Amino acid sequence: MRGLMLLPILLLAACGSGPSVDHAVDAFDPLTADPAALQVITEHPAAASLRRFGTVTLTVENTQPVLTQVFPLVAHSEQKVDGTLRQFFALAPADVSRFRALQGDITVLKSRSSQNLKGSFAVEVGACRVGPPPEVPVPFRVWVQVPGPTQPALVFESPDILAPSAKVPGRETCKT
Repeated sequence: MRGLMLLPILLLAACGSGPSVDHAVDAFDPLTADPAALQVITEHPAAASLRRFGTVTLTVENTQPVLTQVFPLVAHSEQKVDGTLRQFFALAPADVSRFRALQGDITVLKSRSSQNLKGSFAVEVGACRVGPPPEVPVPFRVWVQVPGPTQPALVFESPDILAPSAKVPGRETCKT
């Protein structure tokens, strides 16, 4: 049977283990899901001066050349509640269109291929410090909301995103 096996992967700019990924995130099919409904949510103390960033990557690995597209996540809203800041990220409208076009290209490629195509879907999120270092730990959480009637899944939690043990690339002061 010809097909494309896509592995949903959550990559965080951190090492170590986080909570197990929710079943809805595991079952997410990036070839058929509406990319406009994908949302990533970060949470940290509002007093911490952090810049959050992220990308979504869709890759088909056994093609020549390897087919990879990276889509930046864009902050579209935020909520401050009881000293906590939640920021909501999604694909920009132009990137939603590009993602949909890529879904179509991969579907065509899949239908014409005599081999099983292997691919991956990844969400990468990170944070860096803006301003002086905080004097207290900066807890940081990340949720992913996939299309469908599910609640956001907590996929990463750190008691201090800026601690050296968090091993987060770019945790030092943000580059301008």
